[in-house]
Amino acid sequence: MNRNLLFPTLLAGAIGLPFMILNDGRSGTQSSPTASWFGEVNANDPNFKSSGSMAFSGDNTAANNLAGPSQIVSPTDLRDVFRLDVTPQWVSQNWDRISSIEGSDGLRALRVAFVSGTNQSDLHGCLTYGFDSRARLQRISFQGWTGDPNQIISLVTQNFGLESRKSTIAGCYVARSWGKDIGVLLLKHPPVVRAEMPQQRMAVALEILNPSSNYQLGNETRQFLDDAIGR
Repeated sequence: MNRNLLFPTLLAGAIGLPFMILNDGRSGTQSSPTASWFGEVNANDPNFKSSGSMAFSGDNTAANNLAGPSQIVSPTDLRDVFRLDVTPQWVSQNWDRISSIEGSDGLRALRVAFVSGTNQSDLHGCLTYGFDSRARLQRISFQGWTGDPNQIISLVTQNFGLESRKSTIAGCYVARSWGKDIGVLLLKHPPVVRAEMPQQRMAVALEILNPSSNYQLGNETRQFLDDAIGR
């Protein structure tokens, strides 16, 4: 497929995925950026409304006709995006469409559509940064797809200390500190793989906590992890 045609297709998929893996409609609603640290962004964007609820089944068949964002971060290295020194201002400088979500745990989440490229090892889906009241990053989460998970596996094992765990799904990687899970990567094969979309061969759910954070993994992430390892 032509790269110029593929990129908008991945964008449409990314917009359709914001709530695909970890969100069942209970994690918050879109709200206006009232906090002073939030920065200048376009919140309440209708493009960030889910086209349907898709649990972590790897369902990649839902139709979605929403337009993609007009600006995408396409890093040369995933470490440019998955790092714990990100600020709200950095997010607003790199995306022009951002959804602001007030979480039940007190974190303000900035959610964006993310496409790292068109290779099978690239990611496309929904990237969320969770900040506390002092604008300190406490949580990073990603829900979406990849065609080849080796790049994201390498990232989380080398940079965040996640280790492979025996599970009932395609892949499960966990980091723990002081008896608490502080990082989870879950990989699952979709029930249907479409030949025209090799970038959707693996559903991805990733959540990383700041090691010094007092916050916990999201409820959905904990549930999916428990189901995967039989805990």
